[in-house]
Amino acid sequence: MHAGTVANRGRGEYLIASVATSIGLLEVAARHSARYAELIKLHPAAFADWDRAFAAEGLARVAARSGAPDAEGLKAEAQRLGEAVADPEDRRICLERLAAAPW
Repeated sequence: MHAGTVANRGRGEYLIASVATSIGLLEVAARHSARYAELIKLHPAAFADWDRAFAAEGLARVAARSGAPDAEGLKAEAQRLGEAVADPEDRRICLERLAAAPW
């Protein structure tokens, strides 16, 4: 948090979580995904609508990869938030990310 904004920090948490999920470090991914979601909750005005979609996607992806019983519900929420992104290009990017493996 010494450089950049809270949004920069949150997006960095997402990037770490994404890589960790991809290589199977699910505990690391869960921690960083939760931190991104927490930063959004604590500082909602600092984040864009697409941040909420990406945070939900990160949480859903970890749940799915770890076999959590709520994985489908989390994925549906991520889909809903992705579809609600106002900017068409941002929405397209969110939905493409949701469609990408690994799940």
